[in-house]
Amino acid sequence: MRMDPSLKYHPGNQYATVKLFAAWWAAELAQKLPTGMTVNAVSPGRTPGTNAVRSVPFMMKRVLLPIFRLVPGKAHSVEDGARRYLEAVDFGPERNGKFYASAPKKMIGPLKEMKMDIFDNPAAQQALWNVTCKVAGGVATRRRADCDGARTEPSQSVRSQMESLGRVKLVRTTE
Repeated sequence: MRMDPSLKYHPGNQYATVKLFAAWWAAELAQKLPTGMTVNAVSPGRTPGTNAVRSVPFMMKRVLLPIFRLVPGKAHSVEDGARRYLEAVDFGPERNGKFYASAPKKMIGPLKEMKMDIFDNPAAQQALWNVTCKVAGGVATRRRADCDGARTEPSQSVRSQMESLGRVKLVRTTE
């Protein structure tokens, strides 16, 4: 995709936009899943041990991030970040289509539902869904109507595949 005129890339802005899009996508997908299936967007929190910082400015990468690792409460391990996703797996249907992250102005800590007006925007959620469907070439449902805004159930084969996944068993490996 191209934008005209070209926009200057700002990693912080792009990061926030991606988080917002993940929240909108989860909210829209939650509307399309069969009853009993849930989906949520989860932020892992500040986890400097990942490659997420590969495009940040030099001073941030080489000075500030190493300091964050040393200051209690400012960062956590990749394992702790991954546990947040596993915690969300157990959320029931009443917690479907939401965005979970650390409390506002916190870098780590317990998952909290983010309740901001910008996350509750059905028109934007549907628009993002439609654009993503178009770019991806469609969604595996019985009808392409899913990409035109209609809410449809997944095909039987997709439903069977999703249901057969059940819970994921994670095995910790060492390098």
